[in-house]
Amino acid sequence: FYAYLRDCFGIVLENPAQGKTLRQRVHRWEGARFLDPQGVNALLASIDRSTVKGSRDYALLITYVFTGRRNSEIRNLRWGDIEASGGETWYRWSGKGKSRRDQMPQPVIDAIQDYLRISKRDTHIKPTDFIFVSSVGAQTSAPISANQVRRLLTQHLKTAGFTTHLRVHDLRHTAAMLYKAAGEDIDSIREILDHSNVNTTAIYLHSLEGHATLAWRGVEALLGMREEKSCVHESRIAPQNAKRKFGANLAALRTRSVTIREESLCRSQENGRMWQPLPGTAALSAL
Repeated sequence: FYAYLRDCFGIVLENPAQGKTLRQRVHRWEGARFLDPQGVNALLASIDRSTVKGSRDYALLITYVFTGRRNSEIRNLRWGDIEASGGETWYRWSGKGKSRRDQMPQPVIDAIQDYLRISKRDTHIKPTDFIFVSSVGAQTSAPISANQVRRLLTQHLKTAGFTTHLRVHDLRHTAAMLYKAAGEDIDSIREILDHSNVNTTAIYLHSLEGHATLAWRGVEALLGMREEKSCVHESRIAPQNAKRKFGANLAALRTRSVTIREESLCRSQENGRMWQPLPGTAALSAL
């Protein structure tokens, strides 16, 4: 319309839609990682829960995994942020200019209670005290530091046998993938993670899952690079004397008659995933 006015009548008006888009901009999480259920169990099992430090680390990590909250939102929890109401336990978190009251998962409640009992803080903890502190006898007026959380995560990953680095924020990614594997829909996961829009959650999950495709099989067959496929129940490629060389003459390729019929794919041996969970973990569906 604005171009029509300009070209036909010489009327130049500012187009308010110029350079704008209706599509919401969302951030892509390159290099994001996550642990699947077996990985989470291996990590938690590596912690000695009989000590004050071990019980604290276990409670801290399991809280990240079950709530999906960010590092500072858990580190800064105070005892007064937790309350019992209507037969349930709730906690109030704050971060990135937001504050919300969420139900606290029972495994998190149990782990925190064990930590406070072992550290002998359960009988005298005050509402203003931070739950997670740096060490035994440390001032409860200051929470455990972000650097200390990163170090303890690295330590327990190493103990559990992981060789790949994992950030504390990757536990948030882990929570998202666990809830997805447990059957939660994208709207529920968006609510858990407190994303502002569902597009963010969709790209968030897609970045973690990667893009799986077996479309390359057709190209492989077209180029005559492989005639027998161990993962294909039946396939026929003609002619039999097709060259198995990537740089085959294009004119010859065009004259080939190539018929491929694939009835069943064996995904266990070959797949097109661009990214996979950390080593030592299995299918996410095995919760």
